[in-house]
Amino acid sequence: MRVRTLCLLLMIAAALCVPAGASQPAGLAGKLISNPPITSPTGPTGLPGVTCTGFVWGEPFASILPGPDDTITLDVAIVPFRSGSTVVSLPNVMKLRFADGLVNGLPYKRSGWNDVRVVVRPAAHEYTLTLNGVQAGPFANEFPCAPEGDCLTLQGLSIQGGVFEESIAWIDSLFVVQASAAGQAVLFQNSFDACYLSQNVSLGGMLIVEPPQKLGFGGTR
Repeated sequence: MRVRTLCLLLMIAAALCVPAGASQPAGLAGKLISNPPITSPTGPTGLPGVTCTGFVWGEPFASILPGPDDTITLDVAIVPFRSGSTVVSLPNVMKLRFADGLVNGLPYKRSGWNDVRVVVRPAAHEYTLTLNGVQAGPFANEFPCAPEGDCLTLQGLSIQGGVFEESIAWIDSLFVVQASAAGQAVLFQNSFDACYLSQNVSLGGMLIVEPPQKLGFGGTR
């Protein structure tokens, strides 16, 4: 009996040490498709063609300069590209890089949904990350910022796939919210439940579809 009880306790402890994954989103989601490597033909000037590959989406919103006590919160459910890297950033204030199963030292699910929350303190040049219920940080802002100028101005978000093949990522429930003394303001939101395709995908493509219940190995099917 004692052996059975001990084994049960060890199994429970092991389960508690494994980060929880995000649940399957209800309804539609965004399907991000990276562009396979292509090289444009040689132009009339004789210069070699340009090789394009990967995925680039930049979504602008109203420019703001956060106050000294403001916070910016980004919430998103995501299945990153299996190969290469997936970078989610709020240019000037925060950048996350998903690659090889890790983001900021935390393991993420490469073949399933991940719940991501980032809370940014722009004036302190730092942010905290909560990934599938596990919190880490604060992390220093990687973007260079000189004392003068408007380097803390927030005016959009960016998602890029450093992928050298045609691959698929998934995204859902994307929100960017500013909290200040005046209250909360939604800077950007997309639940991917409407037939809206962003015109700001400059490389690769985006579809609004119902995600499969089982994404398969790496979420590439």
